[in-house]
Amino acid sequence: EFRRVLFRSAVDETHYVDDHALTQITTCLPVLGEPRSQTVTVQCGTGQRLLVGQDDPQLMRMLLLQILTGRRASEICLCAFDCLSPATDRAIEAAEGEQVARFHYAQSKIDSAPDTILVDAEVVAVIEEQRQWLSDRFPGQELRYLFPQRSANAHGAKPYGNSNYSRALGEFSELAKITDAAGRPVKLSHTHRFRHTKLTKLAELGLPVHVLQRYAGHLNPTMSMHYVARREEHAEQAFLATRKFKADGTHVTFSQEDHDSMH
Repeated sequence: EFRRVLFRSAVDETHYVDDHALTQITTCLPVLGEPRSQTVTVQCGTGQRLLVGQDDPQLMRMLLLQILTGRRASEICLCAFDCLSPATDRAIEAAEGEQVARFHYAQSKIDSAPDTILVDAEVVAVIEEQRQWLSDRFPGQELRYLFPQRSANAHGAKPYGNSNYSRALGEFSELAKITDAAGRPVKLSHTHRFRHTKLTKLAELGLPVHVLQRYAGHLNPTMSMHYVARREEHAEQAFLATRKFKADGTHVTFSQEDHDSMH
């Protein structure tokens, strides 16, 4: 089963957010947090553009959390206000001085799957910034959700809806006009592509499958194998990295037919 998953055709690149698009997204993120009465100057290629603020700092932080953690959109929308807890002593020791914490996300797809991951200082900073924003907006209230619904929610008891999140990102896509390295539009409303990207990058860094499974919140390693050596470019690099040596120290030469046969 693992071999069938591993050697399937390369993943559809439209499900992957490349570095070119990610750079544009992070450049345009401040636009989401600024009031609609303000404009933000963003660098686009060799020029600059003026974009109108979207007055939704929550959306800015939700998108950033999804990029950083690879969680599903629903897991971010339903995230609890008290989603951070201290990491174990062993984790802190393994981090070698780097700040780490345990992030409890709203596991929304598989009830018995894991629902916590370790996160670094960058993720902690985003969450703490959101908490402070909520404290200023709902003083003295005990909130259930980290990202409350924007309107008709005086007491912050309703979560930011998944459909609202997707729709707002769709509007942001139209405004920011994000493209990938090939010039194709990147629709931010297709939020699952951020999860695909994060998990694929972790797999490409050599994360063991059982660790990737734990991070992704999958019930079995077969699900996690979808992200191992799936991108065509990385699959070729991985193949080249496995070159063997003859007894005399020279490289073994593989022909295109050998390459095709192995696949």
